[in-house]
Amino acid sequence: MQDAPSEEYKTNDLKMALSSAQILIQLIKFSARGYVVTEATLDLTRTEFCPLFSTMNTASRMRYIKAQILNKLPAEQRVIGYKIFVKKMEELGFQKEYERYIKPFENLLNLKQ
Repeated sequence: MQDAPSEEYKTNDLKMALSSAQILIQLIKFSARGYVVTEATLDLTRTEFCPLFSTMNTASRMRYIKAQILNKLPAEQRVIGYKIFVKKMEELGFQKEYERYIKPFENLLNLKQ
């Protein structure tokens, strides 16, 4: 009989999943800045990293978007910066992830329209 995974193993596994989940946000951020994303990268992101996006709880996901996308912009540019981020997500084919994991919680970003 095999021993159950240790708590340290479980913690490291969760940390790796959360780090991997952040890759989708990073990909969109850099693509919105003009970096070209290859089809191979998109395929890898869809198969390996999108399934892990749900491992981030809502508060962590929205804090990470705020930190990576919004806080790097002057306050008066945050709404447009976020709109560019969303448009790029949709252009790259990540509508499902946006609709399920981001859009319902946009109020947590405290964007002023």
